Amino acid sequence: DGIRFVEFPDYQGLKIIVPALGDQPTNSFKPWIAAGLIAAVLTNKKLDTIIWATTGNQGIAISYVVEALRRITGRDIKAIVFIGRHTPAEKIKKIKANNAIVIGDPADNGPLYENYDEAANAAHKMNDSDEYKGHTYFVEHADEQPVHLRIGGPARHGDPPHARDAAVDAEVGFPRHAARAIP
Repeated sequence: DGIRFVEFPDYQGLKIIVPALGDQPTNSFKPWIAAGLIAAVLTNKKLDTIIWATTGNQGIAISYVVEALRRITGRDIKAIVFIGRHTPAEKIKKIKANNAIVIGDPADNGPLYENYDEAANAAHKMNDSDEYKGHTYFVEHADEQPVHLRIGGPARHGDPPHARDAAVDAEVGFPRHAARAIP
C-alpha cells in the first residue's frame, strides 16, 4: 500500500498528479510537515522530547509520527502536545492513542488553555525552559509556513527554505511538496 495519486487532465502540456493525502493513517496531510522532525530525530541522538500545540489534526499526525519513530528507533521519545479547551474529545482520544502526553485536556486535572494561541504560548515556554533546552524539537504550526507549489524543476536559489529542503525531505519519505508534474 501507499499513497494513492489523483491525476488531473493535462494542463498546458503538463500532467498534474496530486497525492490523496486523506488516505494516510491519520486522514490528513499533516504527517507531511514532519519531515524536519524525522530528520532531526534520525540525526540527533540527544533529542528525546517533541513539543507542539494543536487544535487537533496536527496533533494526531505528529503524535502518530513520533510513535512511529519510537518504534523504528527504539528510543524513548516523549511527545508533549498542548491543546486549547475546545479541541474535540475524539481528536484528543486519537492523540492519546499514540502515547502522547496531552496538556490542556478538560477531562484531566491540569491546566486549561482557552484557545490555540494560549496553548502555543505554553508550549513555547516549556520548550524554552532550562529543563527542556538542548534535547527537544519544537513543531511549529503547519499553517505558519505556506507550501509553495512550483510545477517542474528542482528548487532554485531564492525559493523559500522549505522548497529548497524538498530533496532532503524526499529522502526521509515526507516531501513538503504535495504534488509533482510530469512534462
